[in-house]
Amino acid sequence: MQATLPQTATASTDRVNFGRAGSGWLWLLLLAIVGSAACLLSGLGISILAVIGVLVPSPFLAYSTVALLLAFFLLVFVAAHCMDRLAAKDRSARMERITPGAPDYLDVSE
Repeated sequence: MQATLPQTATASTDRVNFGRAGSGWLWLLLLAIVGSAACLLSGLGISILAVIGVLVPSPFLAYSTVALLLAFFLLVFVAAHCMDRLAAKDRSARMERITPGAPDYLDVSE
């Protein structure tokens, strides 16, 4: 029993390709990760600077720090949603590869 691997001329699907169709979730994931890291670091940085006395504590400073930390958590949820959508897309692509009659069907009956 030998497996016949699909012969395709396209690039490997194992690599991250931002140019392929449907890569919007990948771009959004990248944006959410970078944005959440920026919000977390700036929110914690402002908080630390206010605690050690470099910045004068004010209501605006407190609200902006809370808003940055809230944005961090919201962006983490967006990143998790993007990863879920990418996993679902990958799962459906794998199911297409094992469906008889599909162009990339892996024939293991030979």
